[in-house]
Amino acid sequence: MLELLKVQTRRNEGHSILERKKVDSIQTFGALCDHWYAVHLSQKRMNGATNMISIWKNGIGANTLLKSITGLTIQQFFDAHVIHCKSTGRGFGDSSRNRHLTMMQAMYARGLKDGWISGKSPVANIDRKPEAIGRTRFLTTDEVTRLLSDEQTPLWLREFMIMALHTGMRAGEMKALKWNSVNLVERILTVTHSKSGKGRQLDIDDTLLAVLKRRHGVRNRGSLVFPSPKPGHQEVPLKNYDDSWRLAMSRAGIEGCRWHDLRHTFASHLVMAGVDLSTVQACLGHSQQTMTQRYVNLAPNHVKKAVRMLDKVFAPTPVRDTLPEGQHAQNLAHTPEMDS
Repeated sequence: MLELLKVQTRRNEGHSILERKKVDSIQTFGALCDHWYAVHLSQKRMNGATNMISIWKNGIGANTLLKSITGLTIQQFFDAHVIHCKSTGRGFGDSSRNRHLTMMQAMYARGLKDGWISGKSPVANIDRKPEAIGRTRFLTTDEVTRLLSDEQTPLWLREFMIMALHTGMRAGEMKALKWNSVNLVERILTVTHSKSGKGRQLDIDDTLLAVLKRRHGVRNRGSLVFPSPKPGHQEVPLKNYDDSWRLAMSRAGIEGCRWHDLRHTFASHLVMAGVDLSTVQACLGHSQQTMTQRYVNLAPNHVKKAVRMLDKVFAPTPVRDTLPEGQHAQNLAHTPEMDS
């Protein structure tokens, strides 16, 4: 009976392998991308994912059979984009390359689990590139004042900037935010469409509360907190604000700042005010604390204060001098060099 079960198990395993090889031989790279997006990414707020997949399909070929894709295929794809970036400024830098590689490895891992491919993943042995320290440009309080006090900037854009500066939310999270996730009484808003796929709650301070109350009063029954400013577009998410943003930055005399740097500004000023990194991590919705470590150098006083706490932990005790008078001078004169 036991032997019969072993034979049946081997047959089932063999059938499973054959089924995987069958799927592997007829499915295309583009179909795997679509499958992965549908089962893993469609419920997450990852604006860059669709762009990544589009780049992969164009570079590797949406109609390329999975069985024909090797590690060399993937390596050549990444190398071509890195070369293109160095020569034109458009393509993959080391950081972007690593993000693409991580996502593609996750896709192939899902493909193996769901039986779309057989054997070893072609991205398993592709090495990551060393990255430079993350960019942490943030606005000073003077720059923020100049930016928000410019009345030539549309009110909706200034309010959008206030939202970013007072919550640290990503642009995609703010554009997806709906009124049913905002509690103006309890002064709490809930981020449900996050990059990590995990929700988080944020407190609403006085400045942001005033903005949200004004917007709520003129929302015209729309569900989005920040819809398109065009008339009749209450249910259309805000988009195409880059030109208005750049003009506002130019008028304020601010250079080298991207929209995402408003998120860095939020985190940087929290750290400089003495807020611990774990709390900042929770506010930003970072899945790993290593992502928040970029702000640690902005807290020298906070680190100094933490170290000085040892004065309270280890109560200072007087150290009695037991050496005879004149012995200190003799000890200082007797240096290690004199013994050599």
